[in-house]
Amino acid sequence: MSTISRRKLIGGSAAIPGAVALSLLGQKFSWAFGQSSGDFTDDIDVLNYALTLEYLESEFYKQGNSKNLLPDKKEADYLRAIGADEDAHVKAISDTIRSKGGEPVAAPAVDFKDSFASRQKFLETAATFENLGVQAYLGAAGSISDKAILQAAAGIFGGTSAWR
Repeated sequence: MSTISRRKLIGGSAAIPGAVALSLLGQKFSWAFGQSSGDFTDDIDVLNYALTLEYLESEFYKQGNSKNLLPDKKEADYLRAIGADEDAHVKAISDTIRSKGGEPVAAPAVDFKDSFASRQKFLETAATFENLGVQAYLGAAGSISDKAILQAAAGIFGGTSAWR
């Protein structure tokens, strides 16, 4: 497996295998080059990392929901709603970055490989993504200096879209 830096991940310059993306999130910002969450330079840097996370989740649900792996309508509707939330998070974080004078990073290319091989695999990967996303937000919280951004991050962490 090749190494990838936090800069490459949040810069959108790397095609990321889905398993690598999950692994990076699970490490709570411990990167191949010895970087950690303390390496964020400012709130825009943290927001761009959060944006990258949301891009990954949004793309995961787009790809997974398009496979029609969920015969149960309630289950399918639920995962489509989660995907729509992830899309809203991408927009809200991008808007926040711009409002703070920053430039949102581009979405990385992601290959989720066999994450959609079956209904079970899709649901297992979705659960992993959601749990690791929570860890990622908790891991970055200490690096945010703007209290309004921290409150908005807590809103996403808690299931609401409060970015602005």
